[in-house]
This record gives sequence, structure tokens and C-alpha cells, in this order.
Amino acid sequence: ITVVTEFSLIKSKVRLGENYFQVGNFEEAITAWEKSLEIEPNQPLIKTRLAESKKNREKIILVSQDVKAGTNHRK
Repeated sequence: ITVVTEFSLIKSKVRLGENYFQVGNFEEAITAWEKSLEIEPNQPLIKTRLAESKKNREKIILVSQDVKAGTNHRK
């Protein structure tokens, strides 16, 4: 892979992750950003966004579990 190609690939994964994040598809955002970090691990902003996505994904899972159980203990 050339440097230009690598940069383009990173940029596309970052944009893709951001698009997924904006529509609430945190699982796909996580996947895109993890792929970007595999190519270039030194991306502090993407690491932050990845952590945010994982946190949001966990909140969704917990709320979903509450709904299925008929409870609402989480805020």
C-alpha cells in the first residue's frame, strides 16, 4: 500500500465511522474506526470517538434489557 492509498483508506474509514455515529449505528462506527486504527494506531480523536461509541452501544444494550424486563432503573 502506498502512503497516499493508506491515507485515503484511513480517511474513508474515519468518515464512514462518523456517518454511522451520527445516525446512531454505533456498532458499524466501531467497526469502521477499529479498521482505521489498525492501519494507523496514532489517532487520538478516533480513539476518543471509538470509546464514545462503545459507551453508547452499552447504554443501548442496557436500555434494551430494561425494556425487555419491563423495568427502567437506568438513567
